[in-house]
Amino acid sequence: MHINHTATKGLSITRANTTKTISSAREYPLTDEQIEMFRQLELKEKANRRLCGNGYFDSDYIFKHADGTLYYPDYPTKAFGKLIKKIPELPQGITFHGLRSSCVSILVHQGMDVKSIQKWVGHADIDTMLRIYAKVKDKEAKREISDAMNGIISLKDYSSNQ
Repeated sequence: MHINHTATKGLSITRANTTKTISSAREYPLTDEQIEMFRQLELKEKANRRLCGNGYFDSDYIFKHADGTLYYPDYPTKAFGKLIKKIPELPQGITFHGLRSSCVSILVHQGMDVKSIQKWVGHADIDTMLRIYAKVKDKEAKREISDAMNGIISLKDYSSNQ
């Protein structure tokens, strides 16, 4: 999958010819599951084209309305917010953009190389990546120290009346 431009919303949806930064333009290898999902979306698009006929809006975007018109750029954020509200078991404070930080946290926790993570999420500079990395590592270090403290200081037995 290639990320090579952005879409913005003003009076209409505008396709910019570039990404915000050079590092934002990137490629991702796809898993077999993702390839199958895109194949299913392609079949759905072909069916929608037949249903809409000449009224179908033609574009090379993958995610769009049934008639081919483009989603507004804030559509994923709003749809994600609605989804979170429908499922109370999920953390209600998480945002669509917050998934980026969650992704970084998971990759850091799995021991991935920080520079590789930076390229994966498309951060322009390592400083942004390191700030997130430092927060994750700080939380992990505190947990490790807290776990290590178990049993070092024995608790007084308060069950007796002495």
